[in-house]
Amino acid sequence: MLRARDAIDRSDLDERSDFADPSMRFLLIQQFFPGPVAPGPMQPRRLVGELVARGHRVDVIACDLNAYNEQQEPEECFESPGGGVGRVHRLPVARGLRRGLSSRLRIYGRFAIAANRRGLALGRPDAVIGSIQPLFSGVAARRLARRFRVPFLLEVRDLWPDALVVRRLIPRWQGWVLERLARSCYFGADRVVCLTPGLKQEILRKGVPAERVDLFPNAFDEELFRIPPGTRERVRAEHGWNGSFVAIYTGVHTSVTAIECIVRAAAELRSRPDIRLDLFGYGQTKASSMALAGELGLSNIHFHDPVPKIRVPELLAGADAGIMTLFRSPLVHIY
Repeated sequence: MLRARDAIDRSDLDERSDFADPSMRFLLIQQFFPGPVAPGPMQPRRLVGELVARGHRVDVIACDLNAYNEQQEPEECFESPGGGVGRVHRLPVARGLRRGLSSRLRIYGRFAIAANRRGLALGRPDAVIGSIQPLFSGVAARRLARRFRVPFLLEVRDLWPDALVVRRLIPRWQGWVLERLARSCYFGADRVVCLTPGLKQEILRKGVPAERVDLFPNAFDEELFRIPPGTRERVRAEHGWNGSFVAIYTGVHTSVTAIECIVRAAAELRSRPDIRLDLFGYGQTKASSMALAGELGLSNIHFHDPVPKIRVPELLAGADAGIMTLFRSPLVHIY
């Protein structure tokens, strides 16, 4: 049993007046809801943990796989001493997210249909929360909110279909269809929450009223980054980093994060044996990036398996620099 109080750093829940609100029931449609140590954003878990800690009931409808490594994700239950309860309902979906865009779109669409059915079966909530990425989860959430005649809150994690259109991954007519679906979510939401200033800027450009758009940027876990003394020395010894200037990347390997750019940077540094690049993570472009490093005969770049999130701060402490790359795009400001 996962207790929500363990997921948030709050010791005064009962003393704060805003925790005295009457209990409500929320329905969250979030196709990819990572487990406690699985790769992926932790903000959805914190949101559920916070609502449960305030005494509310939250039903999460998610799929049964992780978006980054397709590992099986478990059903979960959150509880708090104040009576709040959260349940994660996992719906089975086909594997093959990384086989191509058409495969992903089929998986997204089929999940949205199944999520709509499960949401109807769960009964009327007090509010529905939908999350885009992917777009179809937001569409399912909007349909459920309209069916139950309750408020619809939309979280925007990625800009659909704009991100696909600028990369020319879909023809313009498909972009037009997806844009209509996206606008039905943006304009049909009672409140839109954006995770970056760039996303908010683009949503406002679409004409969504500013008073309905909020910015809730991602943050970091302060406790997680309290590094014990001696951590840097231990990590450097474990990875053979002593005597080298180490630059690391920790995260998903995709076309958006432009891992190939890091590989080509390593090629430019091949004459500097004192510098090494270490990449931790997984994603659909990892294999091709490793192949490119092999073709270029590079020995100064090292690819590692993904690590639990709790280990990322110590890796950063052991390194000398962090790397962040993004693909070239007119929408780069949304990331």
